[in-house]
Amino acid sequence: MLAHVGTCLAITGGALGQLLMKSGLQAISLTDLHSVYYHVSHQPLPCFMIASGIASYILSMAVWVHTLKNHPLNQAIPYLSLSYVLVCVLATVWPGIEEHMTLQKSVGVALIIVGVWYTQSPGASEDSSNIDAPAIQENELAGNATKNTGPSSTKPSVGKHAR
Repeated sequence: MLAHVGTCLAITGGALGQLLMKSGLQAISLTDLHSVYYHVSHQPLPCFMIASGIASYILSMAVWVHTLKNHPLNQAIPYLSLSYVLVCVLATVWPGIEEHMTLQKSVGVALIIVGVWYTQSPGASEDSSNIDAPAIQENELAGNATKNTGPSSTKPSVGKHAR
């Protein structure tokens, strides 16, 4: 359960960071060093949004590192793709961004959700464990075959026609 909480925090923090930086960057133009100084001194809100986005990324990365350290990759990584879903959906209603949701984007979002569900469903973990089972059995069979050949197999065989 803690893995899901950490993963959700990392996904949300990353998505929030992207949205904050995008909306902050759209409000200012960064053409040269003078314009950066002007925006920092005269338009603090966009700069605060950009800084908050960066901070959100850093915090979400710290949570994500902890999640990766303590949980298997095949369980944590698929959930990370949900950040694309969150950003795509929230960008349609986020003030200052307000992107349009097209049919193509909607299908892509649906495919990501179905893909995460499919890879994380209870049957998916059983299928992945069965993939290694034949390899283990083959290795065990190969090991038993060499054990059964023992010292008698090193002697040359003498057939009826050898005399």
